[in-house]
Amino acid sequence: MDKKLLGREKLIPISYDLTLSQLGLSMEESMQMKDTNIVIHCAATSEYESSLEWNLETNVLGTIRLMDYLSACSNISSFIYLSPIHIHTCIPTENEDTLIKEQVYDLAGLGDPEELLKSLLGADEKGKLKLNEVCHIS
Repeated sequence: MDKKLLGREKLIPISYDLTLSQLGLSMEESMQMKDTNIVIHCAATSEYESSLEWNLETNVLGTIRLMDYLSACSNISSFIYLSPIHIHTCIPTENEDTLIKEQVYDLAGLGDPEELLKSLLGADEKGKLKLNEVCHIS
């Protein structure tokens, strides 16, 4: 099959480090990113035995760093974030439909996401232990 038909000449996987401010990209990769139109972000951790801090650092702050980096890329038209289904927060009850739709869900009374993140990052050790229990993180 012709590569051009599949668009494979246009798809360029780039490995980056979500914990670094400039994502650890080489100069060549940075130049490629500047010309990018669509970003498919599928880097995450689902290591529940890891600490809350590690999960926040990788999944939340890392995604924010990537979006901050992309804000300097003038050609971006789409940002697609893929996450594992098992992180979905809406657990259906016995009488509810188990279908999980492709939509943005409400945070189920958790409030403003930015305020929630600030409180998670500023939690003392006792608060973190409680959050780890609630989130089933060891």
